[in-house]
Amino acid sequence: MVITYKAATQEEITPIFQQCKQLIDRYEDLDTIDYPMVLNWMRRKIEKKLHEYQVIYADGQKAGYYRFCRNQDSILEIDDLYIFPEFQNQGIGTGVFKRCCDGVHEPIMFYVFSKNTRAIALYKRLGFAITEKVGTTRYIMKKIPKNRIVDKDITLVKYYPNYKTALAWYQDPGLCKQVDNRDTVYDLALLKAMYRYLDRHGDLFYIKYKNRLCGDVCLQPDGEINIVVAKPFQNKHIGRRVVQEIIRLAKEKNIEKLHATIYPFNTQSQRMFEQVGFQKIDAETYVLSL
Repeated sequence: MVITYKAATQEEITPIFQQCKQLIDRYEDLDTIDYPMVLNWMRRKIEKKLHEYQVIYADGQKAGYYRFCRNQDSILEIDDLYIFPEFQNQGIGTGVFKRCCDGVHEPIMFYVFSKNTRAIALYKRLGFAITEKVGTTRYIMKKIPKNRIVDKDITLVKYYPNYKTALAWYQDPGLCKQVDNRDTVYDLALLKAMYRYLDRHGDLFYIKYKNRLCGDVCLQPDGEINIVVAKPFQNKHIGRRVVQEIIRLAKEKNIEKLHATIYPFNTQSQRMFEQVGFQKIDAETYVLSL
């Protein structure tokens, strides 16, 4: 089957609207909405945003529609995806998602009706997760890329076991004192235990600077940030840029407050966290409300 795509034209407005109306009729709780107002809003949206819609063709036959855009919050969004019944279960919807997601290094979101369990199951297989419930009938689902591009020099690489490289960082006595206030260095067993814990409980990344791994950073569900930058890579503003990216990640995950523990003698880290907006609330705790 050959799948092609074409920009939607004026003649598609009514068919797209009818498909959206079918989904509303099937999955929405019609007793809780102003039905005429919702349909009017839907029609006006399609007319205004028609240039963002694509028509899907399978072997030259019209098979469905979708819209891919940046929403009002500047987040990439897949919207109004509909595959005609005779073309469903043939991988066309999966192909649309891959077309939108491949090569994208930022979050992608969409709304889905909570009763549309078949679609939700497919989206989960494609790497999306439910991140928010909207009202009583819809979810927001998001796909957050494994690696995160910070800037031209820095990438956050999703954690994988690379103990040989990482152990060298944690066998620096000065670094261990700086980040953990410990007087002994890590051995391999302790390093593995630490990484296992952080990977299970948070979003753990290596920091790659100019194609070299140079540290790690973790965002935990309670908003705690743990960051280590190897000594040879300090004083290059790497930590500040990485924490700014972790702040963006926290906002995507709807975390309302971040915090970090910094020992009083670690003035370098204190300055870095203060530069990105954290405030000191006691001798060792810095917080940022999002």
